[in-house]
Amino acid sequence: MKRKRILCMACALILSACALFCTTSCSGRAPTTSEIYDRVVELVEGSYEINTVFYGAGLPVYKTNSEYAEIMHIYYDFSQKGSYEMVSEKAIFLTSIEIKAAAEQVYSRDYLEEVIYPSLFTGYAISDASGKPYFSNARYLEDKSWIYQYTGEKVTAASRWIYDYSTMKVVKPSSGTLCFVEISCHPAGSPEQARVRRLSLVLQDGEWYLDSFTG
Repeated sequence: MKRKRILCMACALILSACALFCTTSCSGRAPTTSEIYDRVVELVEGSYEINTVFYGAGLPVYKTNSEYAEIMHIYYDFSQKGSYEMVSEKAIFLTSIEIKAAAEQVYSRDYLEEVIYPSLFTGYAISDASGKPYFSNARYLEDKSWIYQYTGEKVTAASRWIYDYSTMKVVKPSSGTLCFVEISCHPAGSPEQARVRRLSLVLQDGEWYLDSFTG
């Protein structure tokens, strides 16, 4: 009888603990700064390389007018000559699949699908200052044999932002699935232009991912 009572009490304690866990998990409690600190540092530092592929210098290419391109006839009968250049075999990514795999280690799937991938692989229509619409080319063009990079204007490496992680703090309206952090940062090489920047993160598959661009 005593053993049965102890067993019942143990079961009750387990059920209470489970109920408490579920209540806490479902309550939408935002993570504290200390709880999310390491993950934010990991994501921001991991974003620099892929950001360059997105909007920075991009990947190394075989220049259209280079001697190598002429000798190897790289652009012979290439319909996009002048607009796109072939990505070099020495590049860290050689397919759109590889680029996406790296991007999804840092940024959320929804952010990538809705914001980044259209500009990278599809292109989209936008308007200039006067309201006149025009088409923005995709950053990368891929055919059955290779991937090519757009030769248009690029964002320079100077756009990289350096973050002072010691200033990081979680701010409202954060929750258990969406978190906002504010961090002091400045453009590389220009500490006098420091500002506070807000980054958003979303909980995806039990892990936090960036849901805004780090620059």
